Amino acid sequence: MLGPLLLNRLARTLAFVTGAALMTPTIAHGQAILDQWDAQLWLQVNSQIPVARTWSVILEGQPRWNENFTHYDQVLLRGGLLKRVTPGVHLGAAYAVVPRHTVVGTLIEHQAYEQVLLALPRVGHWAPVLRVREDQRYLQEWGEVSHRIREQVRVTRPLSAAPGWTLVLHQELFLNWSDTRLGPARGVDQHRLFTGLQRRLSRDFAVEAGYMWQEVFQLGVRPARHNHIAVVQMLVRPGRFARGDGEAPVAPPGIPGAPAQGTD
Repeated sequence: MLGPLLLNRLARTLAFVTGAALMTPTIAHGQAILDQWDAQLWLQVNSQIPVARTWSVILEGQPRWNENFTHYDQVLLRGGLLKRVTPGVHLGAAYAVVPRHTVVGTLIEHQAYEQVLLALPRVGHWAPVLRVREDQRYLQEWGEVSHRIREQVRVTRPLSAAPGWTLVLHQELFLNWSDTRLGPARGVDQHRLFTGLQRRLSRDFAVEAGYMWQEVFQLGVRPARHNHIAVVQMLVRPGRFARGDGEAPVAPPGIPGAPAQGTD
């Protein structure tokens, strides 16, 4: 009788010790996975380089820290094209590589998108822009491509009492419309609300900083979460484009009067 009982206790002890050992790195470097909320820092450099009358090249770098700013989570490196169809309609497409630092090592996510930017009618001094984007995301561990629709409304208003400063507000809804076996599930993925200020430092350069609240909805085994994110963006258009025909190139994102890329 003692033999089977002893073996059972040893097996339970071994299972407990093994589980604790496996959980240790997650607790040390994955607290954001266990908590219901997290404080994060997102830095972004968004640049549009005019290359023709109505075409610009998009270049972006976006490092992010989570776990209350203590863990370097990921960096998004993106390149793409933006086409001005009319002054109020812009089409874009881009590809990104996203190294993600996790408890099992560095995972490489691949992303692509196609989008349309629509400048909506102004309401007084308020300038709204609608962005609709279709994402394709792939991580080898998922085994297949995940598709996601993103809808963002961004509104800017110059501050008459502070020349060169602009109030920025935007909201964005994410919806996964496909299932993956081991990755994202179909359903409402997340919702973001942002408020901040933009400071235009020159014709081609502006800085934007603010607070973003991110609600991540429960999908499958993923729990619902709320994140509080400090966002700092540098919005750049290097040089000045001139063809001698008097037509201005596509303006950089976020600078007043330009199409808004927003927070990624």
